[in-house]
Amino acid sequence: IALIAALTDCTIAGNGGDGVHCQDSKSAKFIRCTISGNSGDGVRCQQSSPALTACTISGNAHGISCFNSSPTLAGCTISGNSATTGGGMLCDQSSPTLLGCTIAGNQALEGGGMYCARGASPILTSCIVWTNIGGSVTKDATSDPVIAYSCIEGPAPWPGDGNIDRDPLFCGWERQEAWVDPREPLPE
Repeated sequence: IALIAALTDCTIAGNGGDGVHCQDSKSAKFIRCTISGNSGDGVRCQQSSPALTACTISGNAHGISCFNSSPTLAGCTISGNSATTGGGMLCDQSSPTLLGCTIAGNQALEGGGMYCARGASPILTSCIVWTNIGGSVTKDATSDPVIAYSCIEGPAPWPGDGNIDRDPLFCGWERQEAWVDPREPLPE
């Protein structure tokens, strides 16, 4: 019998290390959790594939760091994290899948939003990666992020279907709420 660890509507905060550390875990699930203010990574994945849905990951070292892992994130906000590389997300030999996520307001010397190393192949669909100090998505020569229908800050749209590089016009950012007012047209 397989055991599935699931945490719903939890706050994981103020730890002296990682908020969540998944190792050799294939079934951990986090739903509407807040993972913040941890001195280590918000979520650290090693040879794991946790699922995070509608979670907020903020104020940690890396928001999420992945090593040989394939986490799935849907509707998550990753903000206010700070690290040397990959402030919002560090992908090392990993293939995370992000759907409808916002990665904003993170910082790093390289890859403030996301840093991809050693053959990382993240998939981002319908995501916003904006206002990250140290770059939106940075990759080494061996990595190949696949990004589609997303808003990625940069000098030009990220290569891929339907990508744009227009300001998403965040509202309410001071409360760590990132959303776009659908009634307002994008600036020309």
